[in-house]
Amino acid sequence: MATTCCGTWPSGGSSASARRRTVSSASSCWTSGSRRHAASSARRPWGEWVLRYFRGHGPATLKDFAWWTKLTVADARAGLGLARPHLESVEVDGVEHLMDPATPDLLAEHRRAARGVHLLPAFDEMILGYRDRSATLPPEHADRIVPGGNGIFRPTVVADGRAVGTWRRVGTGARRKIEAEPFTMFTRTVEAAVARAGAAGR
Repeated sequence: MATTCCGTWPSGGSSASARRRTVSSASSCWTSGSRRHAASSARRPWGEWVLRYFRGHGPATLKDFAWWTKLTVADARAGLGLARPHLESVEVDGVEHLMDPATPDLLAEHRRAARGVHLLPAFDEMILGYRDRSATLPPEHADRIVPGGNGIFRPTVVADGRAVGTWRRVGTGARRKIEAEPFTMFTRTVEAAVARAGAAGR
């Protein structure tokens, strides 16, 4: 066992102490190897988790992933080590962002729709899925989405990839409508889109 596990030969002699040394050496090596294998196996799900997160949320940072999963940064890095060959890396303002290699082509294909006006539900991943939300949500308006930092996310109006206000349904029956509140002022395009959404949702 010692020879197979550690690549060493047992101590010479046939004394009980020699046999104990051989068994002890083999046992120690086997335990160490088992622990390394167990640690490696334990990290495999993290690699899959990393891959799925960046496929669905990229471009995003490792800190975004660690915040979203509540893994330690060390564990997140271990998972990234497994997933990295399947991801594309870009640097934005000196910070590495990761994404699925197909993301740029998908964005190019659907750019017009992505730049449109969307009424997103509360707790949508476009807002919730990142530690740093500044690319989508202007920091000065963050309190409008999560009043008082109470953890309750409001539905958002998004235009050209940026949150520009909040919305809610009011009224009942034929009088039910969508009421939207801008952070500053809605453009005519956004106002028209909100009105269309309200009419379609009655």
